[in-house]
Amino acid sequence: MINTRAVDKIARHVDDAVARGARALTGGKRLSELGENWYAPTVLADATPEMQLSCAETFGPIVPLFRFDDEAEAIRAANDTPFGLASYFSYFTSIAH
Repeated sequence: MINTRAVDKIARHVDDAVARGARALTGGKRLSELGENWYAPTVLADATPEMQLSCAETFGPIVPLFRFDDEAEAIRAANDTPFGLASYFSYFTSIAH
């Protein structure tokens, strides 16, 4: 990352997400052995809209995974941002009940 302040912001967003129920599937920590401005690529399961990383730009190596019930909900969530820089990958599956 560009500076320690950027790494601190990433850590705050990850810590907030974990405190609100997200699970770090990988990463979730600083890589101080590489230097002060490194943070491990992180995948967070069970992300929710209430977490800081869903409503603030993190600019870090974090991929939050959100669950949704249908395509309309996924599109609504993807479009519910004031930011222009965003990317999404959606995976749809159906489960027979």
